[in-house]
Amino acid sequence: MLTTRTRVCSDGCSEANEAFRESLAARLLSGFQREAEMNNQGTRVPYAALKRVADCPFSSTEYIESLDFRDAPYWHTFLLSRHVGIYRPNDRVCTWTARFLTKDKLYRQRRLGPALDVGKGKALNLDEAVELAFEWFTSPEIDRLGNEAVPFAKTSSINCCPIGDRYTVGHALKDYTEWTSIARSPGGHYNNLVLINYHLIPAFASIPLEDFTARHVVNLARQVLETPPRYGFEPYRTERQSVSELSSDELRRRKRTFNSLISILRMAFRHAWDNGQIDSERPWRCLRRVSVNHSPRTIFLDRE
Repeated sequence: MLTTRTRVCSDGCSEANEAFRESLAARLLSGFQREAEMNNQGTRVPYAALKRVADCPFSSTEYIESLDFRDAPYWHTFLLSRHVGIYRPNDRVCTWTARFLTKDKLYRQRRLGPALDVGKGKALNLDEAVELAFEWFTSPEIDRLGNEAVPFAKTSSINCCPIGDRYTVGHALKDYTEWTSIARSPGGHYNNLVLINYHLIPAFASIPLEDFTARHVVNLARQVLETPPRYGFEPYRTERQSVSELSSDELRRRKRTFNSLISILRMAFRHAWDNGQIDSERPWRCLRRVSVNHSPRTIFLDRE
């Protein structure tokens, strides 16, 4: 039987952890370099929006010609708050149109050029129209007035690509979420992904699963209780908040979040054990929930 000896660093991390972090940093850097290379080539279209070009039906002239006449443009979302569309009110007008959402939640739009050859100039193709749109979107005026543009897509997988021969928590979570995408409802699967990406991936994905102990459960509990929740597309938070500063309702909700994460980890670790990835039952047996008062909040209303 082969055994793997791993040198442990002074901060308690193993060489496997270090290799995982280095590879993750390299992949992130390659993504930034890819976007930088695109910018160096002269395009203003961000990488997240380029991925939406392939899904845009306006690349086909036949599709544009088949659109029914109407007063409102046909829109395609490239980023949230940033759209490119076709305005086709009659057989004499067919133009590319761009719009953005302002911070006041109002849309402003602009004509880009002809989408079909109707005798009003050379028709633009999709790539040319998108380039013109993002040249406008990235202007100083839009940066000042526009609402934040974020990628148009729901989380569809964990933010981790586990590598290496040693089976880690990241491997277990990836295998488990591949199963939940089939076995659970879309809403339940999506909620799991959000919790995993926010609370588990940054701190625990690189830990070898065989080495997971109750000490890591304590660290997770402290992290969840001290970290403010994240809503929607808010940036990830790193600041910590003392548990003594929390209200009883805030503490109750964060304990419930911790218990949800324990349930996810237990199912993921059991899934890994059932698949023969680990020999020890300790990783999933050491997981313990905390007691939570589930009584409804009492709200006093003034009848006057």
